[in-house]
Amino acid sequence: MRPGVVYTTFHFPESGANVVTTENSDWATNCPEYKVTAVEIVKVNHPSEWQKRFHEFTEQQLELLKGREATPRVRAERLVSMANDIGAFFNAEADKAVAAQERREPHQALLGSAHAA
Repeated sequence: MRPGVVYTTFHFPESGANVVTTENSDWATNCPEYKVTAVEIVKVNHPSEWQKRFHEFTEQQLELLKGREATPRVRAERLVSMANDIGAFFNAEADKAVAAQERREPHQALLGSAHAA
């Protein structure tokens, strides 16, 4: 990759990649606008608080499912419930990220110039 380019996978929710996107989205698919998202890279030696909470949440969900035999309908209902819980979790995290971003004026200027390009 070229210097100045950052790559991440969106496959694993624990990466938090969806939390760092802006409120802008593709007109056709409503997917977040990833290509112009400003990032700051900092070396860390442990998971972030967000990653710790996500891991705890995942463990709680898995514990609820342990030892339960279910019909396909019940399994589907549980999956829908888990998807709703995860969606609510990500929405809350995204709201926190937006609030934090709004407090950082220098980053707003950077994002504004990227969108103008």
